[in-house]
Amino acid sequence: MSNKKTLEGEEHLRLAAKALKTGLLKWNPDYDTAGDEYSRAATAFKVAKANDRALDALTKACDCYKEMRSLYQVKSGLTSR
Repeated sequence: MSNKKTLEGEEHLRLAAKALKTGLLKWNPDYDTAGDEYSRAATAFKVAKANDRALDALTKACDCYKEMRSLYQVKSGLTSR
């Protein structure tokens, strides 16, 4: 099960990176979607007992929420550690 959750977490990390990517038609990164995907990745890594990767994903989620100026989610992300 931990391998399955690790793969799920990696998929969420890939989707978050895709949301942050800009291009010719997409000029601004989508921090809201990326923050949610990083939070889902952190949850999957936490279940898989990969605590260091979960902490990294939570840190990236908090950074995305700070960019959106959504301070409630940043605060709740920091207190869940």
